[in-house]
Amino acid sequence: MKKFDLISKNYIANNERFADLFNCYIFRGKPVLTAESLEERDAEEIVVPYYGKQYQAVQKFRDILKACVVKEAEGAVYVLFGVENQTHIHYAMPLRNMLYDAMNFASQAEKLAGKNRKEGLLRGSAEYLSGMKKDDRLLPVVTLTLYWGTEKWDGPRSLHEMLADGNPAVMRHVPDYRMNLISPAEMDAASLKLLHTDLSQVFGGIRAAAEGAESLRRLGMDPSYRSLSAESAMVLSAAIGLEVDIPEEGVVDMCKALEELTRESRDKGRAEGRLEAISESVLALAETLKIGIDQAMDYLKVAPEYREECRRLLGK
Repeated sequence: MKKFDLISKNYIANNERFADLFNCYIFRGKPVLTAESLEERDAEEIVVPYYGKQYQAVQKFRDILKACVVKEAEGAVYVLFGVENQTHIHYAMPLRNMLYDAMNFASQAEKLAGKNRKEGLLRGSAEYLSGMKKDDRLLPVVTLTLYWGTEKWDGPRSLHEMLADGNPAVMRHVPDYRMNLISPAEMDAASLKLLHTDLSQVFGGIRAAAEGAESLRRLGMDPSYRSLSAESAMVLSAAIGLEVDIPEEGVVDMCKALEELTRESRDKGRAEGRLEAISESVLALAETLKIGIDQAMDYLKVAPEYREECRRLLGK
């Protein structure tokens, strides 16, 4: 999966797709961010959490970090946008993203303090204590987690969801951190229409793979998949397990590969249906005759290759 991590990171780092992703998530498809307005930022975060004779620098690496001036009717604000690509579900993702954001804010504060002290801009004990002037402000940071899997994200989506159940009166005073998550497998048709780059086809393909054979069949009839860019075809095929010959450049007809995946999905569904039917028969016989699951499988002459899966389905 390290190869896919690199492929997906490079794919989303493209300014047009990066802007499209955030325009979809934050601005409901409105083209507020543009490819031309994005600036690359160092994805390395380093802070020194405390000072004194003993200290330890903390270093973390984001996947992608870019800056942009967001212009709205109320004015303009400089914002930092980060993306974390996830191939698998990460059950500590809210905490991980909170750490990235906190380190970025701490780094901004340290740089401001250094500048203020160097230029002699501080006035009064309160400003000298923090190194920040009363009217200093930090840049907003928005971190978005992009989950490429076809399984539903069943992990926590906020810091509070990671915490043990506590007294509601206490929990009201525990600050929360909500994770910004995009999971293509969970996007509906209306959300996909908010995308205006080839992300729409790639995310649509992941969604179809998550839904199964019928969705893949419909996707295989979509003409937009007959001329998918080589880069998009590579990402989509890696995400959903397609075997496609992809050139270094140009376009790829994904429809034939999607048809093959549809057949595989149907075959898998039929096999799972057979296993469920066998398992139900085994359980019914075991309960009727008051015998064990293995003995019931012996009576029914269940093939050896099905037995382990039957036990799993029956929780035995």
